[in-house]
Amino acid sequence: MVNSHYNIRSQTLIKANKIPGVKLWPNPVGLGYAGSVAHEYNEGGNHFVVLKNPRRVRYGFAPGSSDCIGFRRESHNGAVMPRFVAIEIKAGKDVLRPAQGNFLKMVKNHGGIAEIVRNPDEVMDILQR
Repeated sequence: MVNSHYNIRSQTLIKANKIPGVKLWPNPVGLGYAGSVAHEYNEGGNHFVVLKNPRRVRYGFAPGSSDCIGFRRESHNGAVMPRFVAIEIKAGKDVLRPAQGNFLKMVKNHGGIAEIVRNPDEVMDILQR
């Protein structure tokens, strides 16, 4: 699907990283499990892994943090400094969750660039302002 979340994020990263002075990375956030594999099997077309001594592992920058994070290099009074960038990707009718809105607001309040992108071309306008 052309406008899936994954495709929008991928194209946004490609376009953003072509802008001189910009570097963005994907920032998946979630919860997984780690442990020793005790058993693996397939059933009904699904693959299952049974873990021994499982433990939860949270990954990503922070709860609600944006899909793409990085920086844009800017000049201030002759000094070159990075400015934090947070880009939240939304596809179709997806809406911002409260934690995501709070993260974007926090980034803006601290002088960063924080925006929602629904089309990869929007990132060019956002980062070239």
